[in-house]
Amino acid sequence: MTAAIEKIINKLIEHNLSFHHFTDSKNIPSIRQNRLVSINQILRKGMTSITGGNDWSKSIHTRFGMDDFVHVSFIKRHPLE
Repeated sequence: MTAAIEKIINKLIEHNLSFHHFTDSKNIPSIRQNRLVSINQILRKGMTSITGGNDWSKSIHTRFGMDDFVHVSFIKRHPLE
């Protein structure tokens, strides 16, 4: 584990926060094998993934470079839990 990841984990623990990433359950085998990767990485590697959103939201993510990131939330209690 890298020092940066350890630092993030320690901050989550320190502030009693949870790490949430919502995905289709069909993506879980790929996540276990490849870890969480951005949509851009998925496309570059020729992988498949079931994503949320529509064509408009996906184009906005690409336009602003958000397809290079994995989207997560760090909160104490998520309403979808």
